[in-house]
Amino acid sequence: MYYQDWQQVPKTANRPSEKYLKTIVNGLKETYNLTKEEIVEYLIKKNGVKEYYNSSGLI
Repeated sequence: MYYQDWQQVPKTANRPSEKYLKTIVNGLKETYNLTKEEIVEYLIKKNGVKEYYNSSGLI
């Protein structure tokens, strides 16, 4: 069995590609009917996004 202590996991994530973010944005729009502003507010708080993007660069 493999076990990794949560404290050893890096606290930052890799930068998600713009294509990947577009897929996530489209899924959030389709599934939850969120506005652009709601999607930006949600994504900008996520690891990997908050380190590499700003709110104007997401959508």
